[in-house]
Amino acid sequence: DLGYERAVVLDLRRLGGREGYDRELADLALSADIEIVFGGGVHEPDLPELRAKGAVGALLDPYTPVLRDIIRSQANVQEERLLPALERRDVRTGAGPAPDKSAH
Repeated sequence: DLGYERAVVLDLRRLGGREGYDRELADLALSADIEIVFGGGVHEPDLPELRAKGAVGALLDPYTPVLRDIIRSQANVQEERLLPALERRDVRTGAGPAPDKSAH
């Protein structure tokens, strides 16, 4: 007993996948003596089955395939992006760049 009344079990392997949720993992998670919200590969048609197994909620996957594709496409970008240069500001007023002290 971890002292929680409700937990979220999220199967990251199935998140955004097209093969559906892992029924064995769901059965194992839902056998716990706490309320479980289950996610990872869950689609709307799975809700009645998860409800019947005892889940109190589910995290649905309607958009995660799109997000996964975006993440993968960003990972394929080879160019390094530099962070913008910091600009010194007068901290007393916050108005513009700090005065150039080398001019004196």
